[in-house]
Amino acid sequence: MKGKSGFIIGLVLFLNAWQPANDKAVQVKTNNDQIYQYSVFAALTNKIYDGYLTIAEVKQNGDLGLGTFNGLNGEMIVLDGTVYQLLADGTIRQPEDSELVPFTVVTFFDKDQQLELAGPSNYDELKKNIENNIYGFSFPTGRYFEPMLI
Repeated sequence: MKGKSGFIIGLVLFLNAWQPANDKAVQVKTNNDQIYQYSVFAALTNKIYDGYLTIAEVKQNGDLGLGTFNGLNGEMIVLDGTVYQLLADGTIRQPEDSELVPFTVVTFFDKDQQLELAGPSNYDELKKNIENNIYGFSFPTGRYFEPMLI
């Protein structure tokens, strides 16, 4: 028993004394961002083109996302809670809530950060401004990204 308690006390002291060398290297995101995915992309590659999820159910699970429609009849874009169907002929329509989809990934958009620009800029200036001011943005910057638990 004495050996176990000594190990536990030593571990607690070590963990309390340990601090990262750079405070900026440890950033913990505390919000509850979640995504909703109906089916898997592998199902589409295996020619499972029909699903049973309605557009109404898509809207209940997110206001931003992508997907497709039964029979692969167009691309789905969900933006600000509105579902759009982009058809092969270039037309865009809003599907009925009762229409079905075989695949979608949506989330409720929740702004974590905001960057206000002083004025117009070119791509390189914009990229640099984003990389320097928004943690975890998706430019390939070599920055650390938190692991994702699935």
